[in-house]
Amino acid sequence: MLQLLGESLGAARCSTRQTIFRVGCVVLILFVFCVSSQAIADDISYRYVELTGTSGESADADSLGLRVTGTYSVSETFYLSAQIISSEVDTAPKSHAEFYRIGVGARKALTQTLDGVFSINYGRLDLDLPLLNGRNVGFEDSGGVFESGVRGRIGDAWEYSALLQFLDWDSRDLGYRVGGVYRLAESPVSIGLYYAHHESEWDQVELGLRYRFD
Repeated sequence: MLQLLGESLGAARCSTRQTIFRVGCVVLILFVFCVSSQAIADDISYRYVELTGTSGESADADSLGLRVTGTYSVSETFYLSAQIISSEVDTAPKSHAEFYRIGVGARKALTQTLDGVFSINYGRLDLDLPLLNGRNVGFEDSGGVFESGVRGRIGDAWEYSALLQFLDWDSRDLGYRVGGVYRLAESPVSIGLYYAHHESEWDQVELGLRYRFD
């Protein structure tokens, strides 16, 4: 009985943290939009590093994580990208997941403010699941990660993206990621909010900061 009560209280606390995080994302974005009175007109950036906090749910298990993403254009058409995600998953006991991705992408200007993009990546997932008997079970999966969609600008400081994602792993999966960033005044810093969802009953809200080098 005490164990069940403890698990219930733990689940309630995690659910509360998830709600606070997601509400905080919206509040922070609205605050930044309201107080930023100056904007910069510029092209879509393909040279940046991004630090993002994530809050998600998969198979009824909540997760909180941190993601680092870097993108660097090598020409007017091609760019390189890499990503690392570290997450704590609310299983009993808690488990840890890490995701790595590296790849190359191409872009094509559709209009002056809209690019079509496509990328081919290699991705790897490592999951460390502790058991109740104190032992750990390791799980890993890897394969191709393909993205296709659009990136664009609205006005002087808004940048948005809408991408379809396909994972060609042992269990194939299809999903999408939508959202955007807002560039703060004359600085190279932008703040972003995204939502991602996959058919494997996985969804995630992401709030982060981007520093651009161009």
